[in-house]
Amino acid sequence: MLAAVARRSLALSSASVSVLSGSGRALKSVHVHPHVAPPVLARNMLRVRAPMPKTPSALAPHARAYGGGSGYGNQFFDSADRVVYALIGANVVVYGLWATADTPMMRHRMVTYFTTSAKHLDHGHYHTLLTAAFSHADGTHLFTNMLGLFFFGREISYLLGPKRFLGLYLVSGVVSSWAAVQEQRLARRQTLNLGASGAVNSITALSILLYPHSTLLIFGIVPIPAWIAGSMFIGRDLYGWLQGNMDGIGHVAHLSGAACGGLYFAYLRRGMRMLR
Repeated sequence: MLAAVARRSLALSSASVSVLSGSGRALKSVHVHPHVAPPVLARNMLRVRAPMPKTPSALAPHARAYGGGSGYGNQFFDSADRVVYALIGANVVVYGLWATADTPMMRHRMVTYFTTSAKHLDHGHYHTLLTAAFSHADGTHLFTNMLGLFFFGREISYLLGPKRFLGLYLVSGVVSSWAAVQEQRLARRQTLNLGASGAVNSITALSILLYPHSTLLIFGIVPIPAWIAGSMFIGRDLYGWLQGNMDGIGHVAHLSGAACGGLYFAYLRRGMRMLR
């Protein structure tokens, strides 16, 4: 289900990453390991909403703000939209920085501050676990992730509220980056990681778990229940990971992001039970 995505080099020279070695030695491998959103959930996709389930008690304060007319309800919707648009805007800005990084020094800075790897963490660049989640390898990589964020992010932002949505998104981005780095460390691979797919997959997974019987239209044509689509892309990432990530896609980051969404869903269900 997850379409094969060609890994595109960012034309980074060895000198661009030598600063990370701490000893003047360049990294042995500088290929980019992008986190690419599953096209079935992000590209040319329309969502067909099933009837809304009973509002979870843990989310009731936010649901009460959904009323029409003027006042707090509209303000809530505006803020829920704004946080999604702000995240999309931040990703576009960082992509613009990559696109205009046409000198070795500029590429050096982008690699240092907007990708992450074991070398980054070994030298204290912990902030890159977050900043790499705003960085994309090419326009297709950016487009698929941002389309998924637009469709699923607005829905979940309305439901959770902008603050909790933003917290989930950012934490999931950090966790997925960290998981990808640790998997590569164990496999003794030196890879530069970037991409928002871990964070986007968290939001997507939460949406599917909340509304498993809603319908997704793949490429705007083929209807499929959300839970089947979710199972397919989880299975595809598991297969890709077990095959050794030969396709150059960050499957561990995808799975870690989806796991964050699943854990948050479990947290919401626990809150519902406690309030019954």
